[in-house]
Amino acid sequence: MEGDKNLPSHVSYWLTASSKNDCFFVLGSEEKQTERIGAVKIFLMGYSVPLRNMLEDSELAERGDMRVVDIEPGTFRIFLKCVYGGSDVIIPMLSFQESVDLLYVMEKYLVAEFIPRVVSHIMLILPLTFENIFIAISNPVCFLYKKLEDALLKILERDTDNIFSSPMFLQLDTTALQQIVKAKHLSTSEVRVWIAVVKWGKHAANSKNGEDVRNHILSHLKFIRFCTFPCTKFCETVIPTGILTCEEVNEICNYFGTGDAPDLEYICNNTNPRVESETKITFVHVVKDINNANEKYSVSKKYLFHNCYWYITVQSNDKIDLEVYMNCIGISSDTSWEVQVDCNLSLINQQSKGNLSKSLKTKFSNINSVWGFSSFYSWNNLINVSNGFLLDNTIIIMAQVKLNE
Repeated sequence: MEGDKNLPSHVSYWLTASSKNDCFFVLGSEEKQTERIGAVKIFLMGYSVPLRNMLEDSELAERGDMRVVDIEPGTFRIFLKCVYGGSDVIIPMLSFQESVDLLYVMEKYLVAEFIPRVVSHIMLILPLTFENIFIAISNPVCFLYKKLEDALLKILERDTDNIFSSPMFLQLDTTALQQIVKAKHLSTSEVRVWIAVVKWGKHAANSKNGEDVRNHILSHLKFIRFCTFPCTKFCETVIPTGILTCEEVNEICNYFGTGDAPDLEYICNNTNPRVESETKITFVHVVKDINNANEKYSVSKKYLFHNCYWYITVQSNDKIDLEVYMNCIGISSDTSWEVQVDCNLSLINQQSKGNLSKSLKTKFSNINSVWGFSSFYSWNNLINVSNGFLLDNTIIIMAQVKLNE
């Protein structure tokens, strides 16, 4: 690992002094190759009550090697580096996957001292790549901490369509899928939620048969808000799949006529739309390989907000200044659309030295669809790593758009 060379000498000593090991763990699932790793028990016992009960002389103590199937050897080595005294060096160097895996170990063994630092690191690097959301929602430990849970739910709400259209969506397990379908707010129609769940179910079942798919998505049905479907869409997209029973179809159709919500085990009776009428949106754009920004615009993903698609463009002005712009495209065929907003664009400081922000009240329209700054920040100051805005040749731009009507 890259950070190992910077570990304090005493940490390196305990990691390599195998003769001092007085307890042993056999790690990894049976499907993968297991590995036996030794450790110095006094360090583990000092940080963790569960490990103390497992290792010291007590009725709960395990005899011989301890078999751990839910922790991989590499993750356990990172854990040892932390408890031996190298957490300040190791945690900031972790990848997103390594961070989430380490958080699982810390939670499993109740090592409370390191958890806030691991959570903070996860939140810092969460926005850097879109793929991180799939890693996070695939491990329930990420939903145990309020700030991290809120950040994940905000991404699920904001990026719903991008998540559903990603190939990684079909690789999610049923627990991860449930984190999405039970979300209070999602930025897409309930019909699209249903279509995505059915697509996942067909993939999981390796079948298009309605009964087979139902067996795979049964635990998710009670979160699909069928009562918010337009009646015609329900008839077109739900009934032909053969996934719902006749009783369930009849009860939902009865709701469309009477307004009486269904009372069935696997059918949601929530009649409130999941899409919330938001008055503001926040999103980030990670610009990698910033030195090539002079050659072409770096364009962020598009985000739907208030019937418009919003996105950021970034470019260098001949490497004199950094240019940053907000772009707005109306989805209506009516070219007379306009929207008055407060916009804030921020260059994120990756050393926690304070972000650089610029804002303005402005009106976007079909004629004026781009707003921003041709001289957002001096290029020389940007590439000066000591200023904290550039890390690994990458910068982060955050956009906040608020309706001002």
